[in-house]
Amino acid sequence: MYATFQNLRKRYPPPFAQMERRAMRRADGWIAFGRTVEEALADHPGYRDRPHAVIPPGVDVEHFRPDAGARAGG
Repeated sequence: MYATFQNLRKRYPPPFAQMERRAMRRADGWIAFGRTVEEALADHPGYRDRPHAVIPPGVDVEHFRPDAGARAGG
């Protein structure tokens, strides 16, 4: 399984492009960490023909909450 956070459509320069292609040839599938990653890679050669899953990056909303005072500047 190959996992990635790469959410930008771009081409890697050598030798990284070759490493990515080799990894994808060997992978049974891939994991996209977030919908934007899936959108960027789902139709990309090497990815489109492999099964994949999306795992959204999580935030514990009980622990991390907006700080109204910090936002107001105080």
